[in-house]
Amino acid sequence: LLAHELGHIGARNTDVGEFIANTRHTPALRNAIGKAALMTVPAGLAAAFIPGDGDIDESIALSALIAAPEILDEVNATRHGLGIMKDAGMRADVGQRARMAGGILSYMALPIALGGVANATANLVDEDLKSPGEIQPI
Repeated sequence: LLAHELGHIGARNTDVGEFIANTRHTPALRNAIGKAALMTVPAGLAAAFIPGDGDIDESIALSALIAAPEILDEVNATRHGLGIMKDAGMRADVGQRARMAGGILSYMALPIALGGVANATANLVDEDLKSPGEIQPI
C-alpha cells in the first residue's frame, strides 16, 4: 500500500505520469455527479442507436473511456510502486500483486455499473433485430 502511494509521487516525476495526474485531477472529472452523467449519456446513446441487445461492451467501453485518466493514474502508480519495491529488494509476491490488481479493478466498478445500467435502459427503446424466418405480428 505504501509502495503504491509512493508510486503516485514517482509517476508524477515523469512527463506521461504528470499529464495523467493533471488530467485526473481536473475539477470537471473530480465531480462525481457530473462524472456519472458524462459516463451514462454516451453509453446510453450508443446502446439506443445500435440495434439489438448485444451492445453492452460498447456501453461499458464508453463509460470506461471517461474514467480512463483515473484508471491510468492508478495503473501507473501501481507500476511505479512495484518498481520501488523491486529496487528496495522487497519484490512483491503473488498475493501483494493480486491485492494491487484488485485495487485497480475497484476503480472499474463505477464505469461497468453505469455502462450496464445505461445499456439496459437504452435497449428498452431501441429496435430489436428480426430473424429472417420470424413472422411479424399484425
